[in-house]
Amino acid sequence: MNPAPAHPFTRSTWACSPALSTILVAACIVAPLFGCSSSSSPNTATANIMLINENNYSSTSKLKLSSVDTMAGQPLTIDWSAVAQDMQCHTLDPLNTIKNIAIVWLPNMTQADAQIKLISGNLDLSTVGAYCEYNTDHTSTTATTSSMKCLTGDSRLPAQSDTDTYVLIASKSLTPGAGAQSMIFVNPTAASQNTTVSIPAGCQELTFDADLHDLTKVAVPTHGPWLADWSKVTQDSEGKNVLWAKFDTYDLILGYYDVSVSELETRFFDVDTLPKKLWRISGMPGSSAPADMVKNLGKAMADDGTLFGGFDIAPDAVWALGLQCPDCQNPAPMFLTILDTIGGDK
Repeated sequence: MNPAPAHPFTRSTWACSPALSTILVAACIVAPLFGCSSSSSPNTATANIMLINENNYSSTSKLKLSSVDTMAGQPLTIDWSAVAQDMQCHTLDPLNTIKNIAIVWLPNMTQADAQIKLISGNLDLSTVGAYCEYNTDHTSTTATTSSMKCLTGDSRLPAQSDTDTYVLIASKSLTPGAGAQSMIFVNPTAASQNTTVSIPAGCQELTFDADLHDLTKVAVPTHGPWLADWSKVTQDSEGKNVLWAKFDTYDLILGYYDVSVSELETRFFDVDTLPKKLWRISGMPGSSAPADMVKNLGKAMADDGTLFGGFDIAPDAVWALGLQCPDCQNPAPMFLTILDTIGGDK
């Protein structure tokens, strides 16, 4: 969940990086339908699916990471062969999926506080003492800290400390801080002779509860075009401010489900694999420009290459529209709402 929580480690911030995916920027999004005029204002005037904060689901999330004692100030061997599930409990191949192993030094931060920061995606360089990483070669699931490259500071040889926290992150993204699949705390101590750290599977590390019942459903017209505008969405599912421009990319997803809203809540981590059919607009660039926050749902494409062509208005059909960052620290969507396909025009 984006759970959601959702964000990447850049030279200035650990925000949701190219894992929140992207919005194709077009000067005239609705040109194929209404024509295009250089003097007309972009899309917002013609959008007929207006999304606001009240339409968004609500959620709570919590990280609970395991820890391992290690020998202080000595090189460590990192083993990620056990990372066969991500934090959403989806199966993965650790040899081919994991692209980056990083160790992050968080000075003057307890593990409890670190878990809050890691799930919120709000770590910046003022709170990170060092960030060192190893880009995997997909021929082995082990590496040593001595083979890591430090982008800032140097935490390859963790020192014993009662006030600092060290965390190892196995990621599917080469963007620092994005796409975490599993994490573990490292506790350097004088008493330990251990120099090997096995990163566990990510399943059970993230607790995420979604509420899809208390949101305000969004009425959509029966007939197209369907132009969704989320420029008024300013908060994510946890009530935190969303700065769209901080994302490198993110995706729009439109799903048709043959399960109840209650089951969708229970299986929320499967929001993009559970649908009977899912359409997606991928790689949308992070931007707060009005023209970039309006999309024609008719451009959303399913895995079989078909474009979205209309809503099934059967009373038991469940339709959801969301915005997600597939590679963010928190995998939950920043926004997801239930659509009312009966309340629109006929």
